[in-house]
Amino acid sequence: MLLLLWSFAGPGQAAGVAWEDLSRDQQQVLLPFADTWSTLPPETQEKLRVGASRWTRMDPAQKRAA
Repeated sequence: MLLLLWSFAGPGQAAGVAWEDLSRDQQQVLLPFADTWSTLPPETQEKLRVGASRWTRMDPAQKRAA
């Protein structure tokens, strides 16, 4: 699933994303990264954030297909 999230992500932004700035849903999807989030490059954080946002908007059928 995490690789799938990464593939949904577009180009990242230069600034990092604070864990606290993620929505509760994004944090739930990205929980495996919680302990190391602050050490990830800003581009990676942004890609994962975008991917998590897309994942949370998918309906169950779309998630199964993905």
